[in-house]
Amino acid sequence: MVKVEMSGGRFRFGLHFWQLPVDSWVDRVRRYEQLGFSSITFTDHQVVPQWEPLTALAAVAAVTETVRVGTLVLDMALRNPVLTAKSAATVERLSGGRLELGLGAGYMAKNFAAAGVPFASAAERIARLEESLALMRQLWTQPSTTLHGRYFEVSEAPMVASEPVWPSILVGGGGPTMMRLAGRVADIVSILPRQRTGDWSVTDSLADSTLDHLVQKATWVRDSAEASNRDFTEIELHTMVVRTIVGDDVTAAVVRESDETGVPARTMMDSTLYLVGNGAEVCDELERWRQCTGISYVSLFDPGDEQIEYLAHEVVAPLKGR
Repeated sequence: MVKVEMSGGRFRFGLHFWQLPVDSWVDRVRRYEQLGFSSITFTDHQVVPQWEPLTALAAVAAVTETVRVGTLVLDMALRNPVLTAKSAATVERLSGGRLELGLGAGYMAKNFAAAGVPFASAAERIARLEESLALMRQLWTQPSTTLHGRYFEVSEAPMVASEPVWPSILVGGGGPTMMRLAGRVADIVSILPRQRTGDWSVTDSLADSTLDHLVQKATWVRDSAEASNRDFTEIELHTMVVRTIVGDDVTAAVVRESDETGVPARTMMDSTLYLVGNGAEVCDELERWRQCTGISYVSLFDPGDEQIEYLAHEVVAPLKGR
């Protein structure tokens, strides 16, 4: 395995959700902040009965003090960048600068069908994302913006806030074109398995989720950043874990997971979509990921209350800030 040379970013951890229980979300997000999680993020899908992410972030920011709030990620092929820029600027200001605006090109064909929008080619969606971000950055900082672009025609649009804002930008994806774009433009790069089928499937993503594949993706980010005269060590690398099976003894839980999903235990251990083991084993695995790829920011997809508490005490506490 070829390792990517990194400066060694400090570990931090986020929690990622579709939504939270309406009757307890305030207590929950405050608890997550207290437990030491660095961020709370929401996904963006039309085919899931989830919270609208930017609206949810404003609410979470209003009842917390330090935890960062983010989208992971907005489907920019379905969003108007001028309106998104205004919403993001509002959250950035009301949160005191805690927004991590995650952007993606969109990969789920069903989202487009549900929104009544044609599902363009990957190249078209990525190009639209790049133009959208360039436009939003102008709208956040320039008194007036005019753009005659390939996708957007904007004339004398005023700055979307009463003072300039600079939200942290996360760009997420898994293919070489997206990773190279992220290396050019992102503050945070979310390195994920490729989604080739137009739908989300853990099983279909397993082959592209090994550590070797993440090393290759991080290399694409590094090479693109350096070709753009950016300091690669200033880019934070991120990934998402979609299934945690953690505890002092997870043997039975791993067998149960394998029986229910058809994913062999060895495949779980080899995939960066999973974290499996006790606290010390998980910490060692995350250290290995960082050593090989530079990934130091890890989000956990709704692990459940028991897993969240265990992870906070046995993984987040010993690794956070190291």
